[in-house]
Amino acid sequence: MRKVFAAWLVLTTLVFNLAWGLGTARADDLPILDADAAVLMDARTGQVLFAKNKDKKEYPASITKVMTGLLALEYADTRATLTMSREAVFSITRGSSHIALDTDEELALKDALYALAIESANDCANGIAEYIAGDCEAFAELMNERARELGAVNTHFANAHGLDDPEHYTTAYDMALIMAQAIKIPGFTEIFSANYHKMSPTNLQEKEREFHCKNLFLNGIYDYEGITASKLGWTTNARNTLVTSASREGRDLIVVVMNSNAYRGTYLDTMKLFDYGFEEFRDVMVLSAGEEKELPVSAQSDKNIIVKTDSDIARLLHKSVSPDLVQNKYEILENGDQAGLTARVSFYLPEKNEYMYEDLGSITIDTPTMAAADALGSTQDILGPVGVFILKTIKTLFIIILGLAALILVLRQINQMRLRKKRDARHNHYRINYIERKNDSDDLYGK
Repeated sequence: MRKVFAAWLVLTTLVFNLAWGLGTARADDLPILDADAAVLMDARTGQVLFAKNKDKKEYPASITKVMTGLLALEYADTRATLTMSREAVFSITRGSSHIALDTDEELALKDALYALAIESANDCANGIAEYIAGDCEAFAELMNERARELGAVNTHFANAHGLDDPEHYTTAYDMALIMAQAIKIPGFTEIFSANYHKMSPTNLQEKEREFHCKNLFLNGIYDYEGITASKLGWTTNARNTLVTSASREGRDLIVVVMNSNAYRGTYLDTMKLFDYGFEEFRDVMVLSAGEEKELPVSAQSDKNIIVKTDSDIARLLHKSVSPDLVQNKYEILENGDQAGLTARVSFYLPEKNEYMYEDLGSITIDTPTMAAADALGSTQDILGPVGVFILKTIKTLFIIILGLAALILVLRQINQMRLRKKRDARHNHYRINYIERKNDSDDLYGK
């Protein structure tokens, strides 16, 4: 009997341990990274899945060129021709990456972009900057403006190439935001995933220049499935940096690693994070289409507005996290739009979770019209107090006139009924008199 019980106990323990292992995550499943800062992001929603020092300011080195390429593709036609200035050619640090362009050399913007991506050419970065903005300083301001538009608020660019400058810094999170926008632009992934490019001769160079990629994801050294774009960087202060996008089965992810000790370590860290994002997360619905929420227009107002989304909203959750833990927070944004309001819905986990980043991002919902209860508030903003008083007076007079008209109509109907009754009574009286006179006549003269 003891042997049977012992066997049952061992079997139960094994089954329990197996179920526990399948149903929960283990600490050793978490990516252990060499990089000082890193981010794993869902490119479609901007949701951060995993982060390490994501908002720490770091030197970006040549991953800066992702923003340079982004702006070039947004502002210019790749068939355009740029002419290199002396400043663009000779202002870069001696010994840094370049393709040996010369003053007054002319090249196609498309060739400059391939040199930017494959050879990390700093002279091409300067040439692109001058072509787009007139000079390198103005282009840096354009970079900063675009960064702010994308929500990269902890970033400041001082140049188009990424060579060290005390005023040139970004964060892993900000670079992921920039990359998420860049891969949406037609032509970007084609250029920033290229392993080889042959540049056409120029007015000063009769021979073709050939570009060969040193990025280990693009030249086949690390044959990782699904890579769609990648850019590496290195300077003395930045050390090794790498930003990469990958896509598998409808899921688009971005990995940024910064300030890494080892050159190959950046690739190993990146693959760990991609594996984690593709294999350990699942899509979960966090807000259904048509789901309504009634919100006060403002803290000072007792007027409400109905907010709802027209489509289902999904987020990525680690397999160990229950969908029931996800919470929503609604708030009205001040946008000055009299035709409607904008609401923001934020999704989050109420407690810090070691397996994923607890902030699941947010969406904005534009309401098509203001709630009826708030119509007066909008009118007051447009017409002012005097205008609203006049409008109210007109409405009141209109209601009074309608009331008087209805009363007159009712009184008229009552009067007509009274006259009809008098007429009927008079008619009956004449009829009775007529009958009585006729009877008297019949009695007098006989029938």
